[in-house]
Amino acid sequence: FLLTIHLKEGRNLVIRDRCGTSDPFVKFKMEGKTFYKSKVVYKDLNPTWNETFSLPLKDLSQKMYIKVYDRDLTTDDFMGSASVTLSDLVMDKVNELALPLDDPNSLEEDMGVLLVDMSLMLRDTDSKKGHVWLAPSFIHMLRSSLPFLPDSAFESLVAQSSNCAVACSPPLRMLTGVCEAGLTHRVCYTAGGSTHSLRLSDAMRKSQIWTSVVSITLVEARELCWDSQGGQLFVCFKLGEQIYKSKNQVKVPRPQWRERFTLNLFLESSHILEVELWLKEGRRNEECLGTCQVDLSAVPASQRQLFTVALNPSRGVLVFLLAVNSCSGVSVSDLCAAPLDQPQERQNQLENYHLKRTLKNLSDVGFLQVKVLKATDLLAADLNGKSDPFCVLELGHDRLLSHTVYKSLNPEWNQVFALPVRDVHDVLVVTVFDEDGDKAPDFLGKAAVPLLSIRHGQAVTYPLKKEDLGGLSKGSITLELELLFNPVRASLRTFQPRERRFAEDNPKFSKKALSRNVLRVQVLYRTISASLQYMKSCFQWESVQRSLLAFLVEY
Repeated sequence: FLLTIHLKEGRNLVIRDRCGTSDPFVKFKMEGKTFYKSKVVYKDLNPTWNETFSLPLKDLSQKMYIKVYDRDLTTDDFMGSASVTLSDLVMDKVNELALPLDDPNSLEEDMGVLLVDMSLMLRDTDSKKGHVWLAPSFIHMLRSSLPFLPDSAFESLVAQSSNCAVACSPPLRMLTGVCEAGLTHRVCYTAGGSTHSLRLSDAMRKSQIWTSVVSITLVEARELCWDSQGGQLFVCFKLGEQIYKSKNQVKVPRPQWRERFTLNLFLESSHILEVELWLKEGRRNEECLGTCQVDLSAVPASQRQLFTVALNPSRGVLVFLLAVNSCSGVSVSDLCAAPLDQPQERQNQLENYHLKRTLKNLSDVGFLQVKVLKATDLLAADLNGKSDPFCVLELGHDRLLSHTVYKSLNPEWNQVFALPVRDVHDVLVVTVFDEDGDKAPDFLGKAAVPLLSIRHGQAVTYPLKKEDLGGLSKGSITLELELLFNPVRASLRTFQPRERRFAEDNPKFSKKALSRNVLRVQVLYRTISASLQYMKSCFQWESVQRSLLAFLVEY
């Protein structure tokens, strides 16, 4: 059988973020395994996905579980689930389903519904070779996402499938990286036209490749009116899950910051930049005075523009400069498609960071290629004595994830990550986690490598350390690093201050924190009530000795 699923939309989903919205995505599971994961729709309780995919089946007695989550950087919050018995579907007909979401552990009665179309039909015998079929769709091949592909191989690739069309405008000759089709398989094309496919875990399929860099210069605020004196002002910039915070300024009608920020614009993330002006009084009392939004898709590329945007609902305007510049240095690929292993790509990078091109783009300091080869003797995080390890690479504010190797203490990732370098004094931090299903991942170890200490082109084994990097953890990780940079740009960047960002990433609503705070209020109420009752008994002379003693102590 062939089951075709069209995930349409969700309605009235539950709130999981403190800002009153959620970032929902959907997982489709069968026999305990996730076979499809949708894209993330940011800040929307009525998301629209319109995604279609197909799955071959042998047994219709199974149940399919559909689970909705709120996207977070470390752990995803559960938003409800529904199930479908495949034997209940009508053959050769589109079954339009409205699936109510439910969570037995939640107090919320209505968690919203998912609208899904499912059609079940007999599968042709000629189509049994593949594992997952795509519905008719377009895969756009980007210059930063495919390796070298000859014209003949490219044309044969287009002609191979009637279900999948390849759009390339304008036609590209030299391509670098990896093409990802968005389901469970990734195909890597080499110069000889051979293909290599690899199953990807959920973590790898997350939107983590950014295509543009947003540069913001916060200038000042104008026309602000205050009813009282005191307090400090700061500005927050939010783009998807990235949150940046300015320095605090004294509460005046025209505060000036003159700070610079750099944010990444991802392929599937929101293109709406949210700007908020906050007032801070005391240590913990913070109040949002006004907000404004900028649609980055309407901003011309590589052009710096001055924005004077009115704040809503309060009076006043914010003044800042903004530029959206394309970024082609980010990629995640396999060893067969390492960017610097391609002679033409290496030559292009060497020319890009040559001294004669120093003044072309001063913010583009360098290019880092990281080959994550393997880890050995990791901690066993699961009850079966194994782990499901994956890596998180962090350089400055940038972050990339590897795929997960299941049930192994000696995983081999053999993946290549390419990152732009903005400061050669940064430290590359590689953290190994254990994937724990829908729960938060378990920490296994961490390695930190200063960029200036890199041994170029050599495979180096680094011992894994604890979270604070103070002591050794169990196991080691083998990396091969290569850094290209322009020394003049790097020297100029040294004298500029580091960018600031919130310490917490996209804070979430926590039921545990709420119950803790309610318990504290209850204890405080009981204490005050007992004190008042004691004072009342003294005045009513319920105990003569106690009342006399209380008045003697008072006087």
